[in-house]
Amino acid sequence: MFFAESPRNASHDLRNFPPEDEGTVVMQVDPVQISGLAGTTYTLRDARPTRMRSLNAGIGRSLAGCVHVTSEAGGWLDYGLSGNQVQTHKPYLVTFDLTDPGAVVAAAAEILQCFGYVDILVNNAGISYRGTIMDTTVDVDKRVMETNYFGPVALTKALLPSMIKRRQGHIVAISSIQGKISIPFRSAYAASKHATQAFFDCLRAEMEQYEIEVTVISPGYIHTNLSVNAITADGSRYGVMDTTTAQGRSPVEVAHDVLAAVGKKKKDVILADLLPSLAIYLRTLAPGLFFSLMASRARKERKSKNC
Repeated sequence: MFFAESPRNASHDLRNFPPEDEGTVVMQVDPVQISGLAGTTYTLRDARPTRMRSLNAGIGRSLAGCVHVTSEAGGWLDYGLSGNQVQTHKPYLVTFDLTDPGAVVAAAAEILQCFGYVDILVNNAGISYRGTIMDTTVDVDKRVMETNYFGPVALTKALLPSMIKRRQGHIVAISSIQGKISIPFRSAYAASKHATQAFFDCLRAEMEQYEIEVTVISPGYIHTNLSVNAITADGSRYGVMDTTTAQGRSPVEVAHDVLAAVGKKKKDVILADLLPSLAIYLRTLAPGLFFSLMASRARKERKSKNC
């Protein structure tokens, strides 16, 4: 079991998880990851990208808060309202650079050496971005892609052979509503999430023959520090809590939805309010109208920022 920090002192009902989903779990966030081992234990582990700070840690910590581990040296994990307990094991910390493919492979090997297999992998690493396309350097585009796309892909590929060998496993990708539609001044972020959606859609089809589940989660705005820690066109920290982010859903609520989706083995889940959800259909059914709305949004945002 891997820990970067202790889960919150709270227990919640995890009865949605069927027996076949109980086992080793690796939940990746930036820089925190949740992991586990045989016996359905959930923990946190560290995966710090170079020069990047915690961005989606709010979701990761909330996922960790959905269980309660009683002892760092091992003990019992409570199943909330069910009243059932399973034995847990001593936490173990693994730190690696998510943007370094070699480090990712080595970390995956270390995980497998410790526990033999991984049942559930949740890719939740992420960095956001704010800026105009014309002002953004290609290096910034690459940095966003390395964390949001290439890092999760590398870890997935590193752990996939062991899942195929066992013909068992569940891979989860935390994407974004912007993996389905794009909004102005988020080009690097939207591109990375579109790539994530496409990769894991392909993976789902290819893994069907091995009975490995693949779930893509597309949340809307979540009340985390994602916008505060976003990078700008020149690579500097944005440092602003956007109003939409501040008014976003609670990470705890999103974490419960993610756990429920895994338990029900859903393939594609949208966790967004009505308007963003409608925008997805508008992009498909009335693309001209959608493009006009996005152009209007760009004009308004540019005017408000005088850029």
